[in-house]
Formats: sequence, C-alpha cells, structure tokens
Amino acid sequence: MNLYGKAVRPGRKLGHVNVSGDDLGEVRRRAVAAAALLRGDDDAGAGARDSGTTA
Repeated sequence: MNLYGKAVRPGRKLGHVNVSGDDLGEVRRRAVAAAALLRGDDDAGAGARDSGTTA
C-alpha cells in the first residue's frame, strides 16, 4: 500500500494498492480482499489471511 500523506477531503485519492503475481485468479482475489479491507467490510481479507498471504 502506498499512502500519499495527504489530508482527507471528499473525493481525494489518499493512496493506492498494488497486487501482483503469476496467477490472474489469485491476483484478482487478493485485490478484491484488499479493497474489502479498505472499505471496512466485516470479513475483509479472510481468504488472504487463511492462505498465509497478505492482501
């Protein structure tokens, strides 16, 4: 995760997350888990934690 160190304002981008790998399905799963985690979803990233990887 790369945070830009900016103050929070509506509509302002504060950072981004990069996800990479060799398996497109796994990369997508990890990206979706990271997005859920950042949104504050209750079960965010559970699959990533279970597999021993981080989102």
